[in-house]
Amino acid sequence: MTKLDILIPCYAANEKLTRCINSILANTYYPYNLVLTVQKQSVAENRNHLLRSGTSPYVAFLDDDVEMPHHWDKHLIECLDQLQLPDAVDVMGVKVEKPFIGVVGPRIVGADGSPQNLSSMVEPGTFAVGYVCGAVMVWRRSDWPNLYADTNFIASQYEDTDLVMQMLAKGGVPVIDGRVTVTHFNEMKENTLPRGIRTRRISMRNGRDSVTLES
Repeated sequence: MTKLDILIPCYAANEKLTRCINSILANTYYPYNLVLTVQKQSVAENRNHLLRSGTSPYVAFLDDDVEMPHHWDKHLIECLDQLQLPDAVDVMGVKVEKPFIGVVGPRIVGADGSPQNLSSMVEPGTFAVGYVCGAVMVWRRSDWPNLYADTNFIASQYEDTDLVMQMLAKGGVPVIDGRVTVTHFNEMKENTLPRGIRTRRISMRNGRDSVTLES
């Protein structure tokens, strides 16, 4: 039985997609389904098409121009299932009481190792409550059975932010796992995020111990 559905919206069979698929084949730990869509429609519509695919207990959205590191899925799922949060957090301008981890993602860097967004600011090996980039997102299917990408974001790069905000509205906090660093072969520049998005550092000891939250 597969543990993970890996969903990739893509638009062309090119070198970046080949590199992405090869990295998944070489570096994914758990049994998985790999589903790609090549329909010529908006990113949001392609994401929604993919969300209707698969039945595995975990879902991963990947962009077609990322390169995945060794056992990326094992680390992100471990973070999702084992990291403990404080009783309340303030993240992305939203105060969340009794939070749970709604989605996890890695540090995202460019081809030259340069930061691409606030997730890049997380120190390697640490964890942070904050913005999770849509280039790589992992969550439990049972937590979000009716999740969808708002097609109002057809002309925007922020349809992934909308997914995270849907989760936040129901107590699902985004967490960045600094143990995983993913290379994103695109032209996104540092600090291109909407205003008000912040990253806060947390720590995990022995998998399930208490978490400290720092500004």
